[in-house]
Amino acid sequence: MPKFYFTYGTHPAYPFRDGWAEIEAPDQNTAAELFQEIHPDRPGSEGILNCAFVYEEDSFKSTKMYQDSNFGGHCHERLVFDGYRNKRIAFHREALSQEGEFVIRCAGKKADMSVTVEGYISPLKLAILIKDLVEIGQGDFGPIYLVAEKEVCIIPDESVIIMALLHDLCKTHYYKTSTRNVKNEQTGKWEKAPFYTVEDKMPLGHGPKSAMLAMQFIKLTNTEMYAIWHHMGFTEQGADFGTVGKAMELHPTVLALHTADMMASRFMEDEGGNKEAFADMSAGQEAAGSAAALAADAPPEFEEALSLVPGA
Repeated sequence: MPKFYFTYGTHPAYPFRDGWAEIEAPDQNTAAELFQEIHPDRPGSEGILNCAFVYEEDSFKSTKMYQDSNFGGHCHERLVFDGYRNKRIAFHREALSQEGEFVIRCAGKKADMSVTVEGYISPLKLAILIKDLVEIGQGDFGPIYLVAEKEVCIIPDESVIIMALLHDLCKTHYYKTSTRNVKNEQTGKWEKAPFYTVEDKMPLGHGPKSAMLAMQFIKLTNTEMYAIWHHMGFTEQGADFGTVGKAMELHPTVLALHTADMMASRFMEDEGGNKEAFADMSAGQEAAGSAAALAADAPPEFEEALSLVPGA
């Protein structure tokens, strides 16, 4: 298959600040689709590839970038098109780093994944590596989102994990601990008790803030980004109904995450945890009851988020 080269510049929003990505695909349009699967378009620039330029192999290999370097960088990753699985593009990805070389993703089918890391690897890079090594489905892509018994989309297991864990990342640096007077029913005296109050140190909104924070550390797919960004649906304060509706049409997973979030908060959860009907009974009713009793008797524990780093 032909090879296409997606080059980067120094713009801070590019996936890399130098070098290029090499993609092997039947044609340039397919290569671009594969690139967007790994590196989503920037919000507000949908339809525009998040790179500087795209070269065919002959043209690129005649440039000084290939012969020397592109802003001091070379090839960061190689992606190879592997057909389609359940209407989604399948591929394997080989990422290169100063610490070593490793295959970190294979979509659409099971694959043997190996990791070779030489020397020091930062905790952040290790976290990204673990995220990328999450296996997508069981030889498939994951749960099927059905509406009126019709398939609307397939949501990768990896995306389910990412969206469930990160959609409320916006609550970072949002709450702080304070105290209030509470009457002790046993002694009749008023005592100070801790509680959470709001102090938003990063006023970037709700869903948008979650997506922006997540993208500082990991690469989200287009669907993951849209779903986290719009997970409040039409209940987001000041929501543009036309924009939210269009996002749901383009990415039905937006509505799936919003619906799951609403069902969890309205039907399944209360301040003490899951409601009884949805409690996890795998450890036995007696153990669950004992844990609930201990939790009720124990004093509340509060932990402040890490301090913001100026200029970060």
